[in-house]
Amino acid sequence: MNPEKQSPNNQNSIEFKRLFLGFSIPANQTELLTALQQQLTPHLNSDAKAIAAENFHLTLLFLGGFPTAQLPQLLTTIDTLRLALFNQTLTKLCFWPGPKILCLKGEACPNLADLAEQVSTQLAPLIHNQAHNPLIKEHCYTPHISLFRKVTRFNQHQAEPCLPERQINLAPRELHLYESRSVNTEQNGKAQSSVRYQILHSWPLMPMKSEA
Repeated sequence: MNPEKQSPNNQNSIEFKRLFLGFSIPANQTELLTALQQQLTPHLNSDAKAIAAENFHLTLLFLGGFPTAQLPQLLTTIDTLRLALFNQTLTKLCFWPGPKILCLKGEACPNLADLAEQVSTQLAPLIHNQAHNPLIKEHCYTPHISLFRKVTRFNQHQAEPCLPERQINLAPRELHLYESRSVNTEQNGKAQSSVRYQILHSWPLMPMKSEA
């Protein structure tokens, strides 16, 4: 018997990585998002945490703790998907009280919605936390960029004027597989833990035949 399949007692011997699929944010849009964070800060609870600019991203699918041994299968499956270019606009502030996240969201454009449907269908057999994955559980997808975490107070009416006149418009050229890593640092003599996202693999987005 394969010892790695003797779960749950043997799970500690299996290496996992915390993974997600998503798209990076260009520098010009990052500047707009950082300025928006500064505008929003007065409308939030004082201990809300701003997302670091280098961690801005548009999530396609959260994979959670993923077995390292299955990474080749994951990469091969994504290789078979239709990875179409898209142009996505984010126009609305949204507060999710459950995870305590404040984000900027939009309605998925057709190409992005199709890609979200593909990954939810094709990768479902590989994802071990399906019951906790909103994309798979509810078959819905809301494109968004998280701006703050640990949000407990947010006034939507007061914050709306903070939205930039120039819309956040994303036209990524690649899909990335990210690993979420904990980083321990020291500041003012105190140990601190933060999160950094490292790109493990990338796939180019291609124009649809009608767009070529």
